[in-house]
Amino acid sequence: MKKMLIALSVVVIVIGFFVIKLLFLTDSHSEPFERFSRITNTEQSTVKIKRGEVTYSLFGSGVGELKGRQIGIVDGDERDKVYILQGYSSDEWLIEYYDVLMSNYDLYKAVHVTDIPSALELYRLH
Repeated sequence: MKKMLIALSVVVIVIGFFVIKLLFLTDSHSEPFERFSRITNTEQSTVKIKRGEVTYSLFGSGVGELKGRQIGIVDGDERDKVYILQGYSSDEWLIEYYDVLMSNYDLYKAVHVTDIPSALELYRLH
């Protein structure tokens, strides 16, 4: 009887720890991510991301070191993440990353942007 009482106590303590973790240690209090949508034109081999009325086109790649905080996801896929580009307006520049093995951080430019900073030219796809 004593062993059963000890085993039951241990189970209650473990369950208690899981409940506390779920209530206090999860990121449920953060703001929800913005929803972006992908526009793919296979005939022209172009990929674009749309955020409200702003459309972003693929500009470059390999910008992981410039990644800021995550602000959104694409097409409801939590693996398809959108980040701000550190030091630049998210109304003009974004980083997209599909979180799978061998993925890359891609740089997207709003289509209305015509002045390309020289620091970003080295990431441009050719």
